[in-house]
Amino acid sequence: LIVIREIEETPPLPQNTVAVVAFNMTPADATFDTNIFLTLGFDELPGDAEEATIAYYDDIAGVWVALDSQPGEPNGVAELNLSAAVNHFTIFAVLVGFTPVPARFVASDLSIEPSVERIWDPVTFVTKTGESVDITAIITNSGGSAGPYTVALKLNGQTIDSRTLTLAAGESQPVTFALSDMDYGQYEVEVADLSGTFTTSRPSNWPPLIIVIVAIGLISWAVVWAIKRRKAARQDQMEITEAQARLSPSNPFPIYYMFL
Repeated sequence: LIVIREIEETPPLPQNTVAVVAFNMTPADATFDTNIFLTLGFDELPGDAEEATIAYYDDIAGVWVALDSQPGEPNGVAELNLSAAVNHFTIFAVLVGFTPVPARFVASDLSIEPSVERIWDPVTFVTKTGESVDITAIITNSGGSAGPYTVALKLNGQTIDSRTLTLAAGESQPVTFALSDMDYGQYEVEVADLSGTFTTSRPSNWPPLIIVIVAIGLISWAVVWAIKRRKAARQDQMEITEAQARLSPSNPFPIYYMFL
């Protein structure tokens, strides 16, 4: 009994090759003394197809073997067909080779994160910004083939660092540049076709400083005022005590004593 069955999942194909049709013909151990001609029909070829051929799968070696194929005329069953001489049954397919879409790399999601260092927390008199910076971008291979890509980091138009990635088709990967000991100033960043800016500075944080100075002044004024007030109160108490002593009945000459 000869069985011809179309299959959807073909054995592993050669690189840059697709199967437009594939059939498993059994019994697999059937062989012929004289070649027979096998014709496989299909509707169309992919737009980027370079060549098409009938091939059979050698399950012992695990490879596809191309046959000498000849195109035929449309026969009412399929628009296109190929014929080849065969002498046994196995898996046969029409394999189409194509030129792969080259790798194409796109950068996105540029992130620039300057460091912020506070001195004398929680008062924070001085803030250092941007002495170290982390710069990150996402690189995606939007092409049809794997390939390497060198990502360059430029500061103010000068290349200062680079990373080389190898990405498969459709793969994305973040790349990060860590900068340190940056001089104070403003920088323009370029990573691939992305751009941004950051600034390194050491500005004085005046509002908290002013508040502290005012608070110290108020506290000092309050202490001085309290001391003066206490001295004045003590002086008033002494004068009241002396006046009471002068007016006491034990003093027979209060007026004289006062003027004396």
